[in-house]
Amino acid sequence: MAARLQDSKACLDRQGHSLDLLLLQLEDRSHREPLQMLQDMKDALDRKKNLSVQYPEVALPRALKTVCRVPGQIEILKGFQEDVLPDPTSAYPYLLLYESRQRCYLSHLPESSAPQSKDRFMAYPCAVGQKSFSSGRHYWEVGMNLTGDALWALGVCRDNVSRKDRVPKSPENGFWVVQLSKGKKPLSTVPPAPPVTLMEPPSYMGIFLDFEAGEVSFYSVNDGSHLHTYSQATFPGPLQPFFCLGTPKSGQMVISTVTLWVKG
Repeated sequence: MAARLQDSKACLDRQGHSLDLLLLQLEDRSHREPLQMLQDMKDALDRKKNLSVQYPEVALPRALKTVCRVPGQIEILKGFQEDVLPDPTSAYPYLLLYESRQRCYLSHLPESSAPQSKDRFMAYPCAVGQKSFSSGRHYWEVGMNLTGDALWALGVCRDNVSRKDRVPKSPENGFWVVQLSKGKKPLSTVPPAPPVTLMEPPSYMGIFLDFEAGEVSFYSVNDGSHLHTYSQATFPGPLQPFFCLGTPKSGQMVISTVTLWVKG
């Protein structure tokens, strides 16, 4: 009974989180010109109609209630979406970026034209986004055209994290990420938070950064579920989007833009 109550509370907390997102969107748009504000408010309120409350089903096994799906959640987040592209000067030498930089994959051979850069990751097959964020709310989506043995990590990191040495990807070291190891269904988070149990590994991930609130949240775009949120009082400095592929067999990452989704 205690476990069921905890699951119900977690699900309701996530539903409340979605309503908070809607309020944030309304607050953001309330500062615009009156005519534009009214048009934007109508769009946001239309989205609110799709945000129906789901009550957890007591009969479901515990493992199936680890994540909570709230209809309309992703549509609200897209109101904060912006273009996020990896910075080629930060990319691990074997992490190759297509010309558009919307796709990246890990190769057995290094990028022959990669210039020397003090910002380049040398210890991990990672890259960071060109943009850094020190305020505001930001949302982006990443698709994974991945194999069953995929290893990946997504999230944000401080703009001054160690790029030459191997360190645990934890908030203490400046990383707020979730990781998937070899296609396993548990999605790794940083203790004391438990791993997130998944029915299937997501092929589309959404990342939402609320800098002033000290929160980074992760979503499965496939089914609209909220997977995990890191929360703290404040961030220690500017943050950058973080992308990491673990092995050459991991496939590709595809970074979504606001106007176009490019499938691998």
